[in-house]
Amino acid sequence: MNIGVKCIVLLTILMIFACQAEIPRSEAVVRNGIIYQKGEKKPFTGTVIGRGREGYRPQIYHYKKEYIDGILNGETKFWYPNGKLESIELYKNGKINGNMIRYYRNGQMKARIPMRNGMRSGGAGELFWDRNGKLIKG
Repeated sequence: MNIGVKCIVLLTILMIFACQAEIPRSEAVVRNGIIYQKGEKKPFTGTVIGRGREGYRPQIYHYKKEYIDGILNGETKFWYPNGKLESIELYKNGKINGNMIRYYRNGQMKARIPMRNGMRSGGAGELFWDRNGKLIKG
């Protein structure tokens, strides 16, 4: 590929990512399990940012979730109230897929858990660390 074609391809990719919408959770609505931006008929594609309790999390966390056509697809991140990263989860077609990474409040990695179709893949590949970074299981 010559340099001109490479530049066009790179610019196209950058434009696609730059054009993705980012909306606050207050602007998102759920209809039949699909996320829409308020007032829109087409399912939402982009990033929803917000805060709240989610799943196993007992406190209010900040989050950023990526959607394609109203379904979780891509990276979801949660932050502790102190601003430190709590977890990174990868989604495909609404189900967690790939390594779920969790962190302690001090920023130290807590766990790496392989996930497939929304479920733990099993013990193989699971790693756990203590608050000081020492591997305790894996």
